[in-house]
Amino acid sequence: METQPTTEQKKGFLQNDRLVVCSMLTIYGLCILGAIAAVFWGLNRRNQTISTSTTATAVAISTQEAQAFATAVVDLTQQAQYELIDRFDSNENQWNIGQWSGLEWEGSQEITSGILLWDIDHVYQYYDFATVAMEIVPVNDFVKNYDTYVDTKVSIVPSGTVCSGLMFRKSPLGWETGGYSFMLCNAGNLSIHYHNVKDGWQEINSQYHPAVRPGDWNRLEIRVRDSHFVFLINNQTVYEMDDDRQPVGGVELMAIVEENGAQILFDNFGYQSR
Repeated sequence: METQPTTEQKKGFLQNDRLVVCSMLTIYGLCILGAIAAVFWGLNRRNQTISTSTTATAVAISTQEAQAFATAVVDLTQQAQYELIDRFDSNENQWNIGQWSGLEWEGSQEITSGILLWDIDHVYQYYDFATVAMEIVPVNDFVKNYDTYVDTKVSIVPSGTVCSGLMFRKSPLGWETGGYSFMLCNAGNLSIHYHNVKDGWQEINSQYHPAVRPGDWNRLEIRVRDSHFVFLINNQTVYEMDDDRQPVGGVELMAIVEENGAQILFDNFGYQSR
């Protein structure tokens, strides 16, 4: 016959059960608190990591901006010492000022308030790409290596395309024989072409770039070294290329206008042979 546990034994069992339950609840509670603490610790570490990463990114961006600014200052300092600088305060370099009527366009060129202004009254669709207006820069057409820049802006824009900038390595026999162009168009894109009569206008590069300030003044700069060319806008490199189709050639101010009534402004032209 089985012996039934006494009341004292039952109380002991219950007390032991309570101890076990309390111990388990205590352990569970500690686990839960630990899990919560771990979550908060993880979130804090994550926030610290994000904060550190954000700070590092901000420092890197600031460093890059500082370096870009320092580079721009150096470039501007060098450009201010070029052998030929024209701020268009006068016509000492003998630009073609006055009324113009030719095969490509009719209008006028004048220097006013420190700016070279091209007022295009009428254009003729003579070439396969668009009408071209040019102004010969007073430099040697047989030069090979040089740096050159100009500030340009389109003041009045008809409904069509208007681009302005520089032709470089223009053949001594005439731009129809060969030459490269680097222009900025009213749509905000930069445009680089090679041109000759045989092949017409051949696009090399056309793109939108954050360095461009649409509707405002922009400085276009070209660094010409043998067959290697570097293109900059507002002291930022926007494109580089190698091309040996035209080994020597001078510089021209240039505009392409598809419709009547455009006004194009130039200022601060610079040239340095290398």
